[in-house]
Amino acid sequence: MLSYPCQDCSQGRSIMTTSNNTKDIKSPPDLAEEISSYRPRTPQLGLFWMMIIAWGIAAAGAGGEYPVCTTTSTEASNDSPSTRLRRGILIALATDFAVDLGFVIAGCIALIVLSAYNKRATGGGWRICFGLEFVLPAVLFFFFQIGMIESTQYRKYAMKQTMPHGLIVRKYWRPMVGTSLAWFVYDFGTYPFGLFSSTIISHVNPDDSLVQNSGLGTAVNCFYLPGCISGGFLMGWIGRKQTMTPGLACWAVLGFIIGGALGPIHSILPLFILLYVLFQAFGEMGPGVATFLCGAENFATPT
Repeated sequence: MLSYPCQDCSQGRSIMTTSNNTKDIKSPPDLAEEISSYRPRTPQLGLFWMMIIAWGIAAAGAGGEYPVCTTTSTEASNDSPSTRLRRGILIALATDFAVDLGFVIAGCIALIVLSAYNKRATGGGWRICFGLEFVLPAVLFFFFQIGMIESTQYRKYAMKQTMPHGLIVRKYWRPMVGTSLAWFVYDFGTYPFGLFSSTIISHVNPDDSLVQNSGLGTAVNCFYLPGCISGGFLMGWIGRKQTMTPGLACWAVLGFIIGGALGPIHSILPLFILLYVLFQAFGEMGPGVATFLCGAENFATPT
């Protein structure tokens, strides 16, 4: 028996063809047409799976580029004495601040496009946002990376022979585990707590309009930026670990307060917003920016 999806599958049925009866076997063009016409049972389900696939592709691309760019930034910031003195703020601007600023710029572009379309969500609007916020930066960044030379640190100290992976693991497994755990703790806390921004928006915008939701979401993302800047300067003034440790401690305390007393705090919107803003700022000031340099300076490349 052969079974394949078709348009009738959206109604819970499938077409079955018997291999012994050649009259019932579909030709390849007909089979391809019916497969291409398949639709999920509900539009919401199709959107959900499309988001999963899109996020997976984006995560693979960003996940592969993020550590490479970070390593290049940390190496380039040590090329000269002048950059070495400002290494903390330079790394903060080139890594975490750039990511958070991208969130804000993306929100601003969406607001401009929505205004151009009379504040209505249309097919042309999201395509313009997709092109301006993803396709154009990806193309420009690709050509920028192709023409960029390697850092002085890499050209001077990169291994010209086979990489001794076993030796690297034996000698540096402790800093590798520490760096991985630091990133795990930071991501484990910051991304789930990002869902609380919808709570603020739902209180401030009871009408639930698209433009106001986008604007308030962009405003909430702006609170990341002061934490990045302050953390970058503090890394140069008091040190990397001395910045990361108190920032992580304050971030954790605020997280426990918000999570443990969410019911009473939720009823007092100004207090909830204040605690949430401080939580975001301390998270970026401590582990958000310091994890990059703490990880880079624990490994073999001279820093």
